Amino acid sequence: MYTEEKRKELEYAEMTINVIKKLVDEELSYLKKQRKDIVKDRTYFIDYFYELKDDEKMDLLKAEAQDTRMYESTLNVLAKLGRQLKEPYFARFDFQEVSHPVDKFYIGIHTVKDPETDNIIIYDWRAPIASLYYEHEPGNASYKAPMGEIHGLLHLKRRYVFKNGKLEKFTDIHMPSDDEFLYEVLSRNSDEKMKVIVQTLQKEQNRIIRDYIEGVSVIQGCPGSGKSSIALHKAAYVLYHFRDRLRNQQLAIISPNKVFAEYISSVLPDLGEENINQISPEEIVGDFLFYSAGTHYLGRLESQEYILSANKTEMTRLRKISAFKCTRDFSEIVKKYVKHVEKSLFVPEDLYLDDELTEYIDKETLEELFYDEFRSEAVYERTALVAERVAEMRKIKSFEIKEHIKEGLDSMITCHSVETLYYRMYQDRKFFDEVGVNLEKYAPKTLLWEDICAIGLMSALMYKFEFEPTLFYLLADEAQDFAPVFLELIKRRFPHCNMLFVGDRKQLVFENTGNFVDDIRDIIQRRPFRKYELTTNYRSTNEIIEFASHIINKKEEHSIRSGNVPEVVRTGKDKMNEEVAKFVVDMYEKGYMNIAVLCKSMKSAKEVNLKLDAKYAVKILPVYLAKGLEFDCVAIWNASKDEYYDKSDRQMLYTACTRAMHELRVFYQGEITPFLK
Repeated sequence: MYTEEKRKELEYAEMTINVIKKLVDEELSYLKKQRKDIVKDRTYFIDYFYELKDDEKMDLLKAEAQDTRMYESTLNVLAKLGRQLKEPYFARFDFQEVSHPVDKFYIGIHTVKDPETDNIIIYDWRAPIASLYYEHEPGNASYKAPMGEIHGLLHLKRRYVFKNGKLEKFTDIHMPSDDEFLYEVLSRNSDEKMKVIVQTLQKEQNRIIRDYIEGVSVIQGCPGSGKSSIALHKAAYVLYHFRDRLRNQQLAIISPNKVFAEYISSVLPDLGEENINQISPEEIVGDFLFYSAGTHYLGRLESQEYILSANKTEMTRLRKISAFKCTRDFSEIVKKYVKHVEKSLFVPEDLYLDDELTEYIDKETLEELFYDEFRSEAVYERTALVAERVAEMRKIKSFEIKEHIKEGLDSMITCHSVETLYYRMYQDRKFFDEVGVNLEKYAPKTLLWEDICAIGLMSALMYKFEFEPTLFYLLADEAQDFAPVFLELIKRRFPHCNMLFVGDRKQLVFENTGNFVDDIRDIIQRRPFRKYELTTNYRSTNEIIEFASHIINKKEEHSIRSGNVPEVVRTGKDKMNEEVAKFVVDMYEKGYMNIAVLCKSMKSAKEVNLKLDAKYAVKILPVYLAKGLEFDCVAIWNASKDEYYDKSDRQMLYTACTRAMHELRVFYQGEITPFLK
């Protein structure tokens, strides 16, 4: 027997579904018409190709391109409506504005209007009024609207559970963080949990998402605090609220790896957005290597694997080198070296302007032009500027003579390769005295990631790079892994856009110091600068947090739920595959589907051979590819003292353990790592 309240809710749900179905039918009809128009345009173009004038062909092509864009837009609308047919909305609140009657507001992924009445029946979660749901308990409340602060009384807050378009239940709540509601969501499997992120936004998370976007913002958050989720919500929020300003500009996310990029692509549709540009760190550095096209180097993850796959002695040496090159001191040394070589890079000689050697520009004039008049210009751009000035001084019009002057000046440059200059930096004893550091021991045998960032920075300083201001907002996850030399390139590649960096100083897989907040503030130097701190772990149980915190001898976060104590299992020789496989099967039988085996390196991951049936789709990853991700259950592969033994390994093991939501088991052979004793 339905109560009156449940009957009303079921009627509203049915009405909403019917409206969405009506909108789907309209869009399908529109899609069919668009398809006909495109086919018609193409048929006409082909049939009358030889009879049409060039301008008519161009008009037809433009019309077809516009029709195609509209067709793709309609497909996107249909995809969004399709998702809302399954779950039209997830929350409701009743709000009474001062001197107005009570209104009901239902919240979903997108705004839905009744096409017959034009009334909004579902509000987008990003709409200003939706902040009432996330930030206020029933009682006096207010929200910021475009016309100013709106005050009133919040009467009711309610959440809903739909299954395949059918309303199953609803519950009245005070806040999305109500323990019972949040515990239920966090206890779900990770793939389910991702779909309801937007329903459980905490007050502090919601405020970061809706806070100002100007300047640079940094989130320092513990594992599982929702940092990556906030970044994705912020992206969706910016796209929703700044649609007009984003017409000619873009929003982009720096994805640390392909695994994380796939995660972003799967989550964004559930937030109401899909088309967000993703760029890799390698692409950013590559934009500064135009003049070093032949340079061979290892990318960011390749460098990490190269270090982790080395023997102990070599790994220790490489880690020390990498750690030095991840400091602010190193980026300053690179910048100082550019100034150092500028002083002697150009060696002027008398420049003859004709084959008869009768007319020339003396070397003193050339030296004055290069080192004084154009001293503020990038050093490798100066010969072109000096050549133009010489042509002006001598009233030379001939293109051939101008080219002759430019070639002559270029021949006075002692080195044209930034890469060569970079290697020379490690041999220049005069420069060592200038900076007070003997760089010989840091000289690269193979160009690793920090080396190529440094070469990119040298290129940025020695050439003139101009980038179109096409980016409106940049988001960067795992920012604690950004070395200062890389931050210098971000600053120069995106000189005018707003930025949000997300990271955790404790989750260090690369050799960084963890001072990423200070590095970003001091290097990017864009105002205003905002810092947010998140200290609640919504991912893992208290027991997993306690276990992981022991590894780094520090605990700063807390969880809101409990679970099983992580187990440490010593396996017999050649028995680890068997034991880990048994753990995976046990977890599947418990109902967990998203299970990972995390190894120190890709080399170790390739040695894992669990011999499981295909139905057990376990993920086997190196820790550096698992950063930013979460799994229902995690098995740590071989946490022995031979595998995890130095300070960097301590941070890596901590990061691996904090990927687990519900169950964590650590396997090892021989003697266990000292970090777990």
